[in-house]
Parts: sequence; structure tokens; C-alpha cells
Amino acid sequence: FFFILKAAFESLADWSRYFCLSIAASSSIALLALFQYGVGVVYGSAGRPGGIMGNAGFLAGYLLLHLFLCVLILATERRVVPKMLLVASLCLHLVTIVVSGTRSAILALLLVGPVRVVLTAWRRRRRIREILTPRLQVGLVLVAAVAVASLLLLRGLPLGGNFARPAVGTGQPWPRLTVWMTTLRAASERLWTGWGQENFYMVWERHYISAGGFFDRAHNMILEWLTAGGIPALLILVAIGASVARNIWSIAKQRSDEGLALGGFVAAYFVFNMFWFDTFETSFLLISVMAFADWRAAVAPVPGV
Repeated sequence: FFFILKAAFESLADWSRYFCLSIAASSSIALLALFQYGVGVVYGSAGRPGGIMGNAGFLAGYLLLHLFLCVLILATERRVVPKMLLVASLCLHLVTIVVSGTRSAILALLLVGPVRVVLTAWRRRRRIREILTPRLQVGLVLVAAVAVASLLLLRGLPLGGNFARPAVGTGQPWPRLTVWMTTLRAASERLWTGWGQENFYMVWERHYISAGGFFDRAHNMILEWLTAGGIPALLILVAIGASVARNIWSIAKQRSDEGLALGGFVAAYFVFNMFWFDTFETSFLLISVMAFADWRAAVAPVPGV
């Protein structure tokens, strides 16, 4: 798929059309999820909407990556109307992620989003000083106050109980750490060969500890690769990450906005999958962005491309 995309798309306009089509699809899914939540027709667990995927976590991961995809296209788009539509889509994705109650996706937003804003503000600090009038400062303070109040009221939502549940710990109430510890014990048995792709059920049968529904996956990307293929697979993961980081650095030297957007996308993907696992909905987006970064890095020195 990586090589197909690189061969099929020859210009920035081709990539933009492809990504915008994907954003349009994700926006329609986000609207459906909000409709489900609004009318009470929820197929996910704990009253959390799952869209057409039937799982709030799958939905949140899909929308999270599309949110950062909106940021990436905003960095390349120059027309006013498409920018307005992208901003609207970004806000729609943000609201739906919060409504989904998926803590790993919200954690990714809370960790990556502020860093992205601070880096962008630092790069444009001179321009910000010029436009930061007293009225605008008061407006920003009010926006911050509303944001804090919204977070405090979050527990009042029907899905607020999901935020009250422990996310990490040991024993039945805290299944993730239980699964991680079990996975590490199993990985140490086959450190160089692993247990094979989609064979986590063998790990769980051999090292069974009750952990509720967390029995089919390690719910951690690093442990997933380590269990499936051992240290060689983990080294491949590191090599892929280093290659992507090199491409993003090359892009950032020429187009810092695009570099920051790509870095935010990859960072959000990584944080989310430290508590979840990869699915088709997230992997095809990652491969698409990796292909774009590889193509963009090759044309980065060419002005106006």
C-alpha cells in the first residue's frame, strides 16, 4: 500500500484530494456517532457511541488520527473556504472524541496538542506579539476559563463514569497492567522468535490471569510487536520509526508547519497505541502519512511544490 500510494500520487494536489476524501468520510462517521449519542441509540459499551465500528475505542483512534490529518492539510492549504471546512471538521472530530470517552485518545490529545501549540507559537512569536492586543488577551483568558469549566463538567455526562474507572493498575479492576505484566513474562520465554502474529491467545492460555475483556491483545504497541516477533520485530519497529522521523525532520527544515503536523500525527498515534492496539482504521492512515512524508521529503528542497 505504501508503494502504491507513492506511485499513484505525483503532486501535492493528489495527496490533498486523497486526504480530504478520507476526512470527509471520517466527518460523516463522527456525525453518525454524535447522532447515536444524542438519541440514545448506542451500540458501544458503557453508553459510549461506536459509530459504524461498534467500538468506542476503534472510533476514537480513527477520529484522533483524522484530527491531526486536518492539521496537516491546514498547513498545506491556502484557500479560505477549504480552511474553514477543515477547521469545522477538526472541531467535530474533537467533540466526538471527547464524547466517545476513550481515555487513551484524550490523553494523546492532551499530551500532543499543547506541545504542538507551544511550538507553533514559539516559531511565530514575533507575529503574535504584534497582534496580541489587550482585547484579544482577555478573549483568550475567557476561552481558557470555558475550557477548564467544560473539563470540570465532563463527569456530569453519562459517559463520565468511564473517566472515573482506573486505567492502569493490577488485578481485576485494573486490567491493562495485568495484561502488560503477563505479556512481558510470555515475551521473555521467546525473546528472539516471539509467538507469531495473531497468536496472543496462546500467550493468554499459558499465563492466564483474570483481566476481564483484556485477553485478546497486549493493549500496548511495543509489547504487541515484542510478543509477536521478539526482539527482531521490535528492532524493525524502531527502524521504521527512525526512518519516519528522518523524513519528518527533512520536511521540517523546509516547511516547519508541515513538519510539526506530521510529528503531531505520529506522536498521537504512538501515545494512543501505548494503551490500545493497531486496527485497520489506524494502520491504513499511518501508512498513508508515512508514504506522504517519504514523498514530501524527496521534493522538500524544491520551492513551491
